[in-house]
Amino acid sequence: MKRQIIIAGMLLLAVLSKAYGQEESQPVDSLAALNWLDSEGKSDGSKGQPRLYPNPVESTLNVLCDACDIEQVKIFSNAGEQVFASLMPIPKGARLTINMSLYATGYYVVKIWSKGTKIPLTRSVYKL
Repeated sequence: MKRQIIIAGMLLLAVLSKAYGQEESQPVDSLAALNWLDSEGKSDGSKGQPRLYPNPVESTLNVLCDACDIEQVKIFSNAGEQVFASLMPIPKGARLTINMSLYATGYYVVKIWSKGTKIPLTRSVYKL
């Protein structure tokens, strides 16, 4: 089951990266982009990068970065509609909690802009 979710996520990420304006010449590292984390947001591969957890999400999505300041977070539905945008920056080590219970079941694209970066970090999350 986990393997099927990973493969589906990789395919979805490739499709959505084109739909949300990622240039075709930029490679998409699908396995890194999935960024699987446990319920506390711990992962060996995410040092210095913003983290999302839990994934899949049922009601509350957490966004944090221990080593960077997050300028903005936006969430898009699989139809391309923006459904969430953070109102203020999130300082290093602080956590943004997003109420996902308002949204329908399905895949969502989360874009995270860190301070000093021009290209957002893009992750896919699944809402149960």
